[in-house]
Amino acid sequence: MEEWLSQELINNYGIEPTQIKSLYHLWQVESNQGTWIIKAYPKQAILIHWLYDMTQALKRKGFAHFSQIVANRYQIPWFGTFEHPFMVMEYVEGRHADYHCLEDLSLVLNVLAEFHHHGSWIQTKAQPKKRSTIQEKWMDRLNEFKQLYQNLLFKTNLDPFEQQIITLGPDMIHFAERALETLDGQWMNRLQQEAIDNRMLAHRDVASHNFLIGEKTSMIDFDLAGYEVQILDVWQLFNRAMVEWEWDLNIFQQMEEQYQQNHKLRDQEKKLIHQLSLYPNEFFRESLGVYKRPEKYRRKNVSKMMNHYMEEWDRFTQYQKEIVRI
Repeated sequence: MEEWLSQELINNYGIEPTQIKSLYHLWQVESNQGTWIIKAYPKQAILIHWLYDMTQALKRKGFAHFSQIVANRYQIPWFGTFEHPFMVMEYVEGRHADYHCLEDLSLVLNVLAEFHHHGSWIQTKAQPKKRSTIQEKWMDRLNEFKQLYQNLLFKTNLDPFEQQIITLGPDMIHFAERALETLDGQWMNRLQQEAIDNRMLAHRDVASHNFLIGEKTSMIDFDLAGYEVQILDVWQLFNRAMVEWEWDLNIFQQMEEQYQQNHKLRDQEKKLIHQLSLYPNEFFRESLGVYKRPEKYRRKNVSKMMNHYMEEWDRFTQYQKEIVRI
């Protein structure tokens, strides 16, 4: 594989590799011209065209905190075949962000806010994939969890992890149903249409490993990015950080203030972020992930998260009570 990649890079990009290392689903390429990353996109050439057009548009608007996609000598942003394309990106030096570090959170929020500020009126030839609304995603995830919970109720000899789900399940279902009732769906729909009309970008996967801290802070992995309500990125990041910070409302408010130093939120947007924060998304995502994507969600790690909820239950339930009031 490495020999084939090397020849393709020479033929298509004029890059002469001195070393190619396999990194999970990526390859890191060392050459006299610099360091590059190659990523495979089976049957997703159209996605690569969208990613290239989108990032070029962002660059023209003044946002450059990401890994640049490199077009080949034919001005096509991939090589290989249409069925099995590969994308070449510039290598970005840095470590993954740590959401339990306030300094990292500040850097990440600054970059996310800048991305949202520049990420509107993005005109491209290629178009992003249409995805479900947040309400639809919530309902799907809740129903999947309910099914898992019901299945475990009728199972004998539960293991410790399954017992954790049985213990926490009823309350998490209640919190999710309450969130669905509380969320102002009319305003969410209005913002969704605004995002589509104004070509407003959201990243959709603001996990800490998608921010690299180095000489500058960079965002990576835009595979899910599209025209979307941007506060969903803010909510997703806050939601992940709150687990790390044991649902500390002071940290929540600090994050909100930090983001707004670079991108002001409307009052209704702030209200919606607080309503969105009622939904126990991290709990559902990780517990379901153990069964749906066991190669990514390790039972041992998710069990630690479950213990975290149980140990800090009073703080979590207090957060549930207070988040819509602040």
